[in-house]
Amino acid sequence: MPLVWYGGAVNGTPIVSPGAPERRSFYGIPNSAPQSYVGGTIYQIGGINYNTYLTQYNQVMNSNTSSPIQMEVNLGMNSQGGLSVFTNVTITDNLTTTNNRIYFIIIHDGPGRSRFQVMRAAFDTFTQSEVGSSELYVHDFLLDPNWNIEYLKAVSIVQSNQGTNRAVIQAGISSGMEAVVPNFTSDVVSGPPILEVNFRNNSFSTFDIISRQWDFNDDGTIDSTEDNPTWLFEEPGTYTVSLTIETENGFETMRKVDYITVLNSDDVSGKVQGRWTAEFSPYIITDDIEIPVSGTLHIEKGVTLSIGQGLNIVVNGILIAEGEKDHEIIFSSEETWRGLNFQFSQQTSYLKYVIVEKATNTAIRVNLANIEIENSIIRNNTSANSGAAIHLQSSPSSHILNTYIVNNHSTNNAGAINITGSTVNIENALIVNNTGRTSIISVLSSSNTNITNCTIYNNHTTTAPGGTIFNSNSIANLTNSIIDGTQAVFNLNATTNATYSRIIGVIGDGNITDEPLFRNVPDGRGHEFETSFSDWVLMTDSPCIDAGNPADMYFDIEDPNNLGFAKYPSRGTLRNDMGVYGGQGGNDFTVSENNKIEIPNPNNISINAFPNPFNPSVSLNVSIDNVDVPLNISIYNIRGQKVNELMNSIPDSNNFTIQWNGNDFSGLSASSGIYFIRAVSGQNINTSKVLLMK
Repeated sequence: MPLVWYGGAVNGTPIVSPGAPERRSFYGIPNSAPQSYVGGTIYQIGGINYNTYLTQYNQVMNSNTSSPIQMEVNLGMNSQGGLSVFTNVTITDNLTTTNNRIYFIIIHDGPGRSRFQVMRAAFDTFTQSEVGSSELYVHDFLLDPNWNIEYLKAVSIVQSNQGTNRAVIQAGISSGMEAVVPNFTSDVVSGPPILEVNFRNNSFSTFDIISRQWDFNDDGTIDSTEDNPTWLFEEPGTYTVSLTIETENGFETMRKVDYITVLNSDDVSGKVQGRWTAEFSPYIITDDIEIPVSGTLHIEKGVTLSIGQGLNIVVNGILIAEGEKDHEIIFSSEETWRGLNFQFSQQTSYLKYVIVEKATNTAIRVNLANIEIENSIIRNNTSANSGAAIHLQSSPSSHILNTYIVNNHSTNNAGAINITGSTVNIENALIVNNTGRTSIISVLSSSNTNITNCTIYNNHTTTAPGGTIFNSNSIANLTNSIIDGTQAVFNLNATTNATYSRIIGVIGDGNITDEPLFRNVPDGRGHEFETSFSDWVLMTDSPCIDAGNPADMYFDIEDPNNLGFAKYPSRGTLRNDMGVYGGQGGNDFTVSENNKIEIPNPNNISINAFPNPFNPSVSLNVSIDNVDVPLNISIYNIRGQKVNELMNSIPDSNNFTIQWNGNDFSGLSASSGIYFIRAVSGQNINTSKVLLMK
């Protein structure tokens, strides 16, 4: 049967059939040579030299001359898991040629084939010449895991290499293998701890397999009997892995020495998966890392990723980063990095109690994948042409819950979130002090976005017309939210529905336009001004308290110590409060820049103002339980800006009166309007409203 050279490559080097150009020239057939079916039926006729070839062929086939060599060829496995060609040669008559060679060839057969494909070939010098002598020739080949061992055979050829004489003296072919060939591969062979490795059993056996026995640390103990097991390697070091196959003929073992390497966590790069724990934290990322399509990386609470300058974290599989309150997972850099990139995954990744900061190409970019972000902080990130904090592209179903998005900046896109061709729910998110070009949130290209109980405030856009939310060819539904801006929403061939929200320019059931009255609004807008999520708790006189959708499903969490009233930081009764601290998620907003919550609880400070309204001064009667800590009493205008400070010291008594003469810090008379008297003592806070009328 003819041998046809495999047209592939080994380690990037193309496999070339020896002497192919000369043979093609001889046969006169471009890019081919005569081939025949079993039985000798010629199906491709050669060119001008075909008659010469046919004459020589017939002479050989009709000759009564026998070969001076007898040959037996067998194919087997060696101890390293490779293939061995065993050729037993016996000299039966004198050889008439010198400078001979013996060729060893691995061929791949198949059902119904009339020719073999040469997969590997090699030769050795053949010096055996004594009549009656027998010698065993052995040559080893690496086993390609993509080969089907059932169809492998071996061919050996003894051929003259003398001058122009290339006569084949003898050739033989094996009958295939009756063997047990243990073999295995894995999806990764190295990575930081804890390294998860998925093994694949590639063993071949012509006998029925009774059992598979895996030893993952070379200690002689069977660790798994599964066909394709998964194993976690917990400590840095190298691991020798063995697979033993049991059949009716006994046991055969494949042992791969130092097959798995668990690296230290201070030099992480390449493909990663498994479980990262606080024990090995911080994980120092020194080059781009990738979670492969079939891989999952679990990051546990308290882990810090220190990411090198300009590096990417690419998620083609699944990332599950689950921190806890006071034990957040931190993605950061001593300089800057290029963010988390989730792409082309059919499953959902999770970020819970994480902090993502200092990324320059969007903090979290999602393309053809889904993401769940919960109880997290996304801060101090930048981008040029995408949303600075989050960019969703063709995401079928993503969710952002109880997340603080602050101090992010995009020069040509949304300052916080870009949503393109995606469906996303945003609930109880605090999106403040971000800077974008024309928007803070962009909803584009047939997206469907639901925004519920969010506070989107004090952001800045650099280019007109601008809007806090830019909605183009999409649907945006806003409920129970506080959104600032004289143009809160800019619609372009889009639908924006807003109900029970503090918003200007959008008409809807329950909407209001009053100032929301936060505790402490920063003096400036945009990413350059620092703030804290505790600044955005509603003051007791806020019109947003108990102003959200009255349906039970939107109720605030009930205070177990004051039934019928909301649990702080929600305010008032159980009816929904507009903004981030309202609804069922209002009490779950529990992360902070310092990795712990510091939203103070209400107290036993009381302030009574008289007269009220007043002009030009007002007396403030203050009552406080604890006089052992300093008391600060300050005046704020309706925009939350501090106008004056009346006291910042330890009070002399539990009850006293203090005056405000209606002046600001500079001593100038304040203008007519509503002002707020805020008293703060440790964790104790109270606010009263007064009206200056001139």
